[in-house]
Amino acid sequence: MMKAYLFFAYIALGTVQLYAITLGAEWWLAYHWSVCLFIGFLVAYTPFVGSLLAIMGAVTVWGWSWAQGAAMFALPMMLIFIVFIMAGIQPDRYQTNDN
Repeated sequence: MMKAYLFFAYIALGTVQLYAITLGAEWWLAYHWSVCLFIGFLVAYTPFVGSLLAIMGAVTVWGWSWAQGAAMFALPMMLIFIVFIMAGIQPDRYQTNDN
């Protein structure tokens, strides 16, 4: 059950990252939004690059501080990955050893 929650949290965070990256790319590159959306899809779900570009987009376009951007995009991503690792290490309670 925990893995499902983490999956949806990762998707929600990635969607907000996609939006911030798309707006940032539109601002920096002055391309049409559809091209910037494609660029955003390429990098939004990559763990470190997506977070960094989302932070830069939030700072540039939304006027956030670097600390706000890091708190929104980097900190939750690190926590999600730590919990993913911990959830993967725990043995499954319902698994049987029948061969």
